[in-house]
Amino acid sequence: MAETKVLEIKNLAPQMVIDKSFVGKQNDKSYNVTFAEIADNQLMLEINYSGGCAEHEFQLISNGIWEKTYPPQMLLYLEHLPNGDKCREFISKKLFFNIENTQYAGTNLVILKIQNLKNQIQYTY
Repeated sequence: MAETKVLEIKNLAPQMVIDKSFVGKQNDKSYNVTFAEIADNQLMLEINYSGGCAEHEFQLISNGIWEKTYPPQMLLYLEHLPNGDKCREFISKKLFFNIENTQYAGTNLVILKIQNLKNQIQYTY
């Protein structure tokens, strides 16, 4: 069985990107989201993927479209750039993103749906 390498990234959390022209990949199987939680306007995602020979990059992105529900709901995608890494080591990582730009005027609660995560996340601010 492959050794598990645990890496933690908790520098300055990058801002989630809202790009009105963004179209996310459906069913991206290049990573798994195993856990998510929100604290202090930061979304923490625990993920795992195969790699180990190159640095992988991740970006949290949305097209900014709100579902017409109450509370409002938005779909978020985690873009995974493996940078040509063909290695198969099992990597676990924590990613942090500033999600203040998902706040919706007139309410202090939104629901965030994250691709590859079965559960929705409540964001109270």
